[in-house]
Amino acid sequence: AFRESALEKICLPDSLTTIEDDAFEGSKIKNITFGKGLVNINTHAFFDCTKLEEVEFNDGLMYIGPRAFYGCMALNSFILPDSVRYVGKDVIDYCPAIKKIHLGKYADLDVDIRGDFAFNADSLEEITVHPDNKNHVVIDGVLYGTKDNILIKGCPESPITSIKVPEWVDKCAYFALTRMHSLKLINFKTAFINNIHVSGLADTNHIITYCLPNSRLKNWCVSSGFTVKERSKLYSFFEEVDNNKSRDGDDI
Repeated sequence: AFRESALEKICLPDSLTTIEDDAFEGSKIKNITFGKGLVNINTHAFFDCTKLEEVEFNDGLMYIGPRAFYGCMALNSFILPDSVRYVGKDVIDYCPAIKKIHLGKYADLDVDIRGDFAFNADSLEEITVHPDNKNHVVIDGVLYGTKDNILIKGCPESPITSIKVPEWVDKCAYFALTRMHSLKLINFKTAFINNIHVSGLADTNHIITYCLPNSRLKNWCVSSGFTVKERSKLYSFFEEVDNNKSRDGDDI
């Protein structure tokens, strides 16, 4: 009923439990108030709502389907309450204005390393996760999936200059660290990352990657054109970061 609607503001009743597929697709909506009874936001529900600026999700919402907010060019934040369980693929892809994302206690992002990913936001400054979330964790400002051992997303606008990738990580999502212009150094503790793709580190040609000698990961980094330095004990250089020098005396 609201697809391609010209309405700019809508208040949904508490009795509504599901926003169906494509319900508001292409509409001119700027502001929406969800009712207290909303449980599901289905696929493409707000697809291409380019004027939608902010959403405040109700406590009790559990499901956000794939591409639900895809192409919402004006959306500035994506803050999930603890009630949300599932967040579908590409849910906030092509949402360049988003600056902050927060995942609640039970949120579980559906991320496919073959090309689909939960979100891609070029203005992203901060990602936070509820401390009791069992599916995801943020380390050095970078979001990881703990169930699938995957590096999901860093913040393009983050001031972070170095990150260390935990040893349990064996996958890297597409566009995971793209456009992180302040990033200068990545320390891979693991010797092997499966399904890593060059687009996962796109626009980061200047980065120095620290890898184990003779590892598959090192060979991949070299073939992809990154500056590589070997470390037998990969975390040792972080003590030197405090002094703004690497073991070789190079500025980092």
